[in-house]
Amino acid sequence: FIGFFATWVAYLAVAGIFIFRVGYSFGFGSLVWVYSSETLPSRLRTLGSSCLLTMDLLANLVISLFFLSALKVLGGAFTFGAFFVLAAIAWVFVFGLAPETKGRSLEEIQLYWNNGAKWPEELAVSRKGDHMKTERERNI
Repeated sequence: FIGFFATWVAYLAVAGIFIFRVGYSFGFGSLVWVYSSETLPSRLRTLGSSCLLTMDLLANLVISLFFLSALKVLGGAFTFGAFFVLAAIAWVFVFGLAPETKGRSLEEIQLYWNNGAKWPEELAVSRKGDHMKTERERNI
């Protein structure tokens, strides 16, 4: 019975790792690749994308190098707790500071950064008053 249970747990662990990899690859894992080419102004896109992607790969390398050592020294609860805290910080950063670019042209995104992190229609609304609808709202 113990052999069956150990085999079942091993299959469950492999399935969990597979599900995590699929979820990460379609979520946060691909975010840096898409976001770096989409949000940076054209004059900074080449250098900025290279720096962002290099830092992403270096962070993955550091985690790969130290994960097993941290797991052995600190234990599973503390190691995964630290990863949870880092993921929560990343989530707050992405959803709090990174602009949504869906349906926006590269020119609009560049205007966003040139206008102090405000979309052009937000500037128009703040100049005209909050009670007026923006052009985008009228077209929806």
